[in-house]
Amino acid sequence: IKINHQNGQQDADGRKKMADIVGCRMDLDLFEREDFLHEMIGYSGGCLRDLFLMIQEAGDHAESWDRERITKEDFIHAVNGLKQDYRNLLSDKIEPGAGVNVVKIKATEYIEALKNVHRSAEDRAAGNSEAVLDLRQNLAILSYNGEGWDALHPIMAEVLRDQKII
Repeated sequence: IKINHQNGQQDADGRKKMADIVGCRMDLDLFEREDFLHEMIGYSGGCLRDLFLMIQEAGDHAESWDRERITKEDFIHAVNGLKQDYRNLLSDKIEPGAGVNVVKIKATEYIEALKNVHRSAEDRAAGNSEAVLDLRQNLAILSYNGEGWDALHPIMAEVLRDQKII
């Protein structure tokens, strides 16, 4: 679901759709503060899978600390967990070969593809290299097919900023 426009401005309709979907699945009062859900929606990049992963992780964390509502600590724990998942994508893709493992795509190729998407503010099409296709499949690069533009997943952008790559 598109939650931002190509110019980076928030798409209120897309964000509301995501919040409505969550509201159909759970009681939103389980969030200590309403803005936790809205921040998770922003971090999800519009990927329902990632949004629900963060909510589940935050809920599990809250439950393990005997809390009845998701707190800031639980929210941060969930975001950091998803960041770790995306950080793990920045490694060589290795496939088994004839008696030896073969590096199919180097981590540096992934990083270059991600940097290119980040740099290309006007022309947001990432291309179709093997690295880009892999990153799209892993949702590190989000494609808005109806509009023909690509963007970094917000969590991947955080990972790249943390590592001072962008």
